[in-house]
Amino acid sequence: MFRVKELSARTDEYLTAVKCAGSEYARTGAISKETDEILHTPLYPKDVFEKMADASWGINKTTGKKEPDDLVFIRQMAALYNKDAYDGKERVLEMHFTDLEHTYQIRLNKAGSEVFTDGSLSPTTRIDTPFAVWSAISRGEIGGAEALGRQMYTVSGDFSLMIDWDKFFGNSSAVKKTEENSLNTMELKKPSMATMLLPWIAFWIAVSINPETGALITLIITAAVPLIMRDHRFVIWDQLSIVTVAVLSATANITENGAISTNVGYLVFGLFWLLSCLTKEPLCATYVKYNYGGESAHQNPLFMKTNYILAAAWGTLYVLTVIWTFLLRKAGVENLLIIVNNLIPILMGIFTAWFQKWYPARMARGRRTK
Repeated sequence: MFRVKELSARTDEYLTAVKCAGSEYARTGAISKETDEILHTPLYPKDVFEKMADASWGINKTTGKKEPDDLVFIRQMAALYNKDAYDGKERVLEMHFTDLEHTYQIRLNKAGSEVFTDGSLSPTTRIDTPFAVWSAISRGEIGGAEALGRQMYTVSGDFSLMIDWDKFFGNSSAVKKTEENSLNTMELKKPSMATMLLPWIAFWIAVSINPETGALITLIITAAVPLIMRDHRFVIWDQLSIVTVAVLSATANITENGAISTNVGYLVFGLFWLLSCLTKEPLCATYVKYNYGGESAHQNPLFMKTNYILAAAWGTLYVLTVIWTFLLRKAGVENLLIIVNNLIPILMGIFTAWFQKWYPARMARGRRTK
């Protein structure tokens, strides 16, 4: 199995454990129990290995005829399906190899996977790709997300299968579990946007109600954020938010004028989002990239473009908030202002949740031709 490039993701994990064992033996003259268990864990479960081995012969079990290479590939891919990932929704993945004009379907359910060559099922997700491209992706020669972003292949139908691809066709190996456990015990948790938002929310609510008392409350909450979020890594936007809110709160307390401070806060907060669009990583991506492979998410054009658009949208929203807040205060409709400034961010949040799913799926379908 170590010579099969398509399985390198799994075999490389095992070789990592082998290196770890060698390092342990060199240092202590023994191999730890945890590493030893990994070394004795099969690369794949017995039934999965048998399905892949059977498919590798390229012989149809019924007719005894030789099968095309792309069908052998599909059967082996289907064998990697993790039925433990079944979530109650049966899926039919249709693969159309555009350079060969061959179409295959894989039914995925709680019982496992099954390959169909007659097109008799209704697909829930369809991938149109040259076989050469998909083979290169499986060998790790090009990232799947990068290839999709460059429209080397297209996806139509239920895009959630692509988002959770590693869950359905990945491998829950002992090596991964050990690495994850090690990270959980040795490192801080991933950054949380709550760290950045908590000071701002406290500031806009408390200072708007009472500049003096509200400013003191905000300062207390802001000072407590590092303690509250101590288990999470802090990023530059967390640090800038804490400092900025502290300065604005102190200004509101001294001047006894919360209107100016809160309006300046809207402007600064909007500029945070807009300025981040000029960097290699938009503000929102700093927090959510860990759900998409961490730093490797930078190589995903769909992920990056989606987050640049959202960062620009949030930044524009808060810059516009400065304008309508000034105008509504001048018009003397404070009650309406409170409703507007709380309702619009909620609506924007709903839009964000929808857009981050809709936009990648739309781009994955590729350009429509008439």
